[in-house]
Amino acid sequence: MDYHQPKSIGPQVLRPFDKALQVLALGPRWDLVHLPTDHFPTVRRLMLGLALGADSLAANWRLTQPLFAPQAQGVCYETLSDPQVNLLQILPALVPAHRTTPGDQLIIDATSTHIAGQHIAGTTLQYDHATRAYYMGHNLVTLFHRGTDGTGRFYDFALKLNHRQPPPQVHRGRPTKTVQQARQPRWKLGLELVQQAKQRGHQAGLVLADAEFCQPEFLLGVHQAGLDFTTRLPCNRLLAHRQGLHAAQHWVDITRSYKRLRDTGYYFMQTLAYLPIVGLPLVKVVAHWPCTSAKGKHDARFIVTSKWWQSAYEVVTEYPQRGHVEPGYKQLKQLCGLDDGHVRGWHAVRNYYALSLLTHAVVVEMHRLAGTKQGLQGYVDSFRQQLVSDRITAEKRLKVEVFKTMLWQNGFSTRPADHRLLLDLVDAAFHDTG
Repeated sequence: MDYHQPKSIGPQVLRPFDKALQVLALGPRWDLVHLPTDHFPTVRRLMLGLALGADSLAANWRLTQPLFAPQAQGVCYETLSDPQVNLLQILPALVPAHRTTPGDQLIIDATSTHIAGQHIAGTTLQYDHATRAYYMGHNLVTLFHRGTDGTGRFYDFALKLNHRQPPPQVHRGRPTKTVQQARQPRWKLGLELVQQAKQRGHQAGLVLADAEFCQPEFLLGVHQAGLDFTTRLPCNRLLAHRQGLHAAQHWVDITRSYKRLRDTGYYFMQTLAYLPIVGLPLVKVVAHWPCTSAKGKHDARFIVTSKWWQSAYEVVTEYPQRGHVEPGYKQLKQLCGLDDGHVRGWHAVRNYYALSLLTHAVVVEMHRLAGTKQGLQGYVDSFRQQLVSDRITAEKRLKVEVFKTMLWQNGFSTRPADHRLLLDLVDAAFHDTG
């Protein structure tokens, strides 16, 4: 008898995961990437391993070993490195599965990953402002879709590579066109994502972005795509309004009158203006700063929106909704292994990040289907604990059966002494977690 068969784990353990795959219709979408027959279960297994907290591909394989039939260790790496597999194509296919409305939002944002190893394709030296430390990693520009019901999910991203990346770290030969296109500023990558989303029929009516995407060319591209935008304006950005052409901070300093924003602890002032670039529409600029600020106007933050008909209160309260993407980044890194990939090749790197985004979509769907009030972090922790405890219980039971077989094959009888010995072995088995 083989004690490492998948039957040792009950099918109810994988039921939430498989149900989420079914609801998202990921099964039929594998055809988009033309996955070979032996790669389809591998990708599914990799996604489950990331959801269970694997910190590397090798750990992923060991963690999911009791749940799947034995497979070659090399298949795990070959799947992500296979040129025929492009997991990025699955992400846009997730959009038609969810109804979008003009009230939905597209949030453009960027994050950096922490990758250990300088021989991974596209890594560059990053700086963490919180810890004041340098690390190797990638710059990721993501497109986050937030629906009117409050649910949000990632469904596309772009990867920014190091401009001075040595060719051997990318691949043999000259960089391909895909690699060259990735070596672009973040706002260009974000504009490509918005245009692609519009071409795929996304019905969102608003694009939210922070100050690093407040380039006039980016805003013009969003406007030409038929979308409104709301973003934060740098204090030195020029504005053309009735008082002339001034920087945003200078406009606030020379204006004396301001008001208190209702139901908030902010003072504010607003104006209609044009950004100095041909083709941009009339925009509303709202400057606001805390009432308790010692610096007053010098602590002002500027929000610019193409929806000039909105009130200042609506503008100031709408822009913070961009912050919904930040918990998504935290979940990607803590729950879906975004910071733990150690594949080296350029193609494998892109597939791994796409795999993390797919895993996040599945985990969010699992949480929604469960209908639990606990947060996503708590639900995933309980799911992991359930699988680990069930695996340990199954292993204990198998050990008991092995001990029974060994006892009776060696001619032990039902005498009290032998019975006590059997109980001691059983107790040892159930207290041995392996």
